[in-house]
Amino acid sequence: HHISAGGWEYGSAEQKASFERAGITNPAYDLLYRPNTYFVGDENAQAIVYQYLLEHIDPTAQVEYAGDLIGAKTWHFTAGKKDK
Repeated sequence: HHISAGGWEYGSAEQKASFERAGITNPAYDLLYRPNTYFVGDENAQAIVYQYLLEHIDPTAQVEYAGDLIGAKTWHFTAGKKDK
């Protein structure tokens, strides 16, 4: 699944309906906790999203490069592993 990180359509009725069909409740939260959800963007965009996730959702979040999707970089964010 993929989630738009912004743009002119973000927040529109069509975007909300798309999220609802896909079962997305919170795009940032779902990047970490929803299976098979990836972020597509360059290194700068990934760094901004990653910083947001660290500061607002999970300070132990992790990110890994998942490959290219038709020439665009794809990233997989996961909830971090908390130390015991």
